[in-house]
Amino acid sequence: MTNDFRLARKNLGATIATTVAAAGILFLTVGCSTKNYVRSQTAPLIQNTNDLDAKTAQDHRTILDTDQRAQAGIARAQGAADTADQHAMAAGTAADAAGKSAQEAYNRVDSLTGVVANLDHYTPLADVTVTFGFDKATLTASDKKDLDAFAAKLDGARHYILEVTGGTDSTGDPQY
Repeated sequence: MTNDFRLARKNLGATIATTVAAAGILFLTVGCSTKNYVRSQTAPLIQNTNDLDAKTAQDHRTILDTDQRAQAGIARAQGAADTADQHAMAAGTAADAAGKSAQEAYNRVDSLTGVVANLDHYTPLADVTVTFGFDKATLTASDKKDLDAFAAKLDGARHYILEVTGGTDSTGDPQY
């Protein structure tokens, strides 16, 4: 029995070895088939994911570029708005000054209108008559004294009109 036992043991070992080898081959074959199948199924997904990553990166760069241009445009617009505000403020200040000047001019005109309206309502303060001698252009000492007295009366007066008239007599040549 020892021989039979040895033979059975040898056959059992060969059977186990064959079974293990067959299982290993089957595992490798099925395992490789499974890896290839998974690879074939995931390859398009991986490619789509890579394409989406590239598109996302491009979109991100485009958004950043657009944002930078928008920010630059906003800064230029803000600068133009600030300049316009400064010009508007300067124009407002100039308009205020012009309005003030116009009001002052109006007030002066109004005041002068009252003065002109009252020109005919004056009271003579003094009257002096000075005559020149025939064929003379100089004043006498008495005439100078009369004019000085007249000027002294006007010294403290306000808002006065000085009227000077001249004339000739009927003697002498008209061409003279």
